[in-house]
Amino acid sequence: MSKRVFINGVTIGRDVSLVDIYHTSITGSNLLASSVSKDALLSGSSFIVDDDVVEFFVVCNDGDVCQDETGSISFASYNPNIRYFDVASTDTEATVEITYPTVDGPTTGSLTQIVDFRTYPSFIIEADTVPAYPRLTGFDGWYDAPTSGNLISTDNPLTVSQTSFTGSRGDEFYAYFS
Repeated sequence: MSKRVFINGVTIGRDVSLVDIYHTSITGSNLLASSVSKDALLSGSSFIVDDDVVEFFVVCNDGDVCQDETGSISFASYNPNIRYFDVASTDTEATVEITYPTVDGPTTGSLTQIVDFRTYPSFIIEADTVPAYPRLTGFDGWYDAPTSGNLISTDNPLTVSQTSFTGSRGDEFYAYFS
C-alpha cells in the first residue's frame, strides 16, 4: 500500500536555492523530487510513498555553496480528512486560482493549499476562461499531470469534495488550454 505525505521546509539556510528530496536513503531510486526551489520547499508538496517510508532527506543541490546554515523540514502522514492540493497552469499566459476555502491567485504558475474537510465542505479551483486571446482560445480541462496527463474534468470552476478525485494523483490539478 501507499500513503500521501506532505513535506515542507520549516527553516532553510539563507544560501540554499535548490534541493533534492529523497526518502529512506540518498540514492537515485529513492529520489522524490529534484531541483526543488527554496520557495517551493517552504510552500510544501505532497508525495506518494510506500506505507513503510518514515525518513525523508532534503539535500542541497547548489554544488558546494550550501554551507552557511542548517535547516529543518516537516512531514505529515495521511489523514483522510486532510488533502494537500497542487493547482497549476500549463501555459504562461493563462491563470489558475483557488476560490475556496482560502482565496489564492490568480497566477500563471502554481498554488498549494491544505484543506481540512472537517472544517470546509469543499475545495474550489478555477481556470482562466479567456486566456491569451487570440493565441489561446479557451480552457480545455483539468488534468492529473503537466504534460500527457489524464483528463480529470472539464468543469470550470471545479468543486472537489473530500471523496472526489481521489486517484493516485488526485490532489494535483493542471489546467490545459488550447
